[in-house]
Amino acid sequence: MMEYTRQFANCYGWSKYQARGREVSNVITCLVLIALALQSSPGAAQDTTGTAPPAVNTENWACEYCAFEEGWYSEITLGLGNVSDDSYKFGEYNGLQEEGSYLIGEASARYRGEDAVYLELYASDLGLDTRSVEIEGGRQGSYAIFLQYDEIPHYISDSASTPYIGSGGDDLTLPSGWV
Repeated sequence: MMEYTRQFANCYGWSKYQARGREVSNVITCLVLIALALQSSPGAAQDTTGTAPPAVNTENWACEYCAFEEGWYSEITLGLGNVSDDSYKFGEYNGLQEEGSYLIGEASARYRGEDAVYLELYASDLGLDTRSVEIEGGRQGSYAIFLQYDEIPHYISDSASTPYIGSGGDDLTLPSGWV
């Protein structure tokens, strides 16, 4: 792909384009554009006999590669993940802080109706703390409704401590001698 830097452009001057170190005169470009414009002018396409071209019969035209979905289509993917060591730093934002195996799932479903009604469902990271779900539906060209839920955990530490006595209860007190 050639890279062009435009220095100055108008069809009346001698502006130049630089293409990888070579200069190309803008006059050549203008002449080519004028020749193309003259070939495709409206007068060139007129029929001089005064008869209209025959109508094209499109009854039997069918697109083999344009499959239109109707009804339901769904897909489910399951996988298995493994974390080799406990690490709250590794699992800080993904929920994979504990050693072990995890089931990971993903699902999607689509519905397309004849009257342009549609519904799309998508769920990812099922089985993990970072799961997300999206639902979209409506009538194409008229309206759409979109709902989304994302969950992103934030685990800070599994070894935090507090100076208060009675942690987890309703009455917290500091130990004697605590200043």
